[in-house]
Amino acid sequence: MNILLHVLMGLVVGWTARFFLPGHDRWGVIMTSIIGMLGAWAGPEIAQRIGVGRSGGFVGFLYAVGGAMLVLLILRQL
Repeated sequence: MNILLHVLMGLVVGWTARFFLPGHDRWGVIMTSIIGMLGAWAGPEIAQRIGVGRSGGFVGFLYAVGGAMLVLLILRQL
């Protein structure tokens, strides 16, 4: 059940990041979910390391979306 929630949250975060960074990416649902899960890990981690991080709630969601946008930009450059 916990894995399913991670995948669904990754999907929501990934779709939100792709909404804010539109492009001609031909990635499907699985790749969008992976991007979201990586962002949900990277965003709060980066925020905590620079000293502004709080986990949970809406702020945590914003950090996750920001992290997913960063992952998306990196993948587009590869």
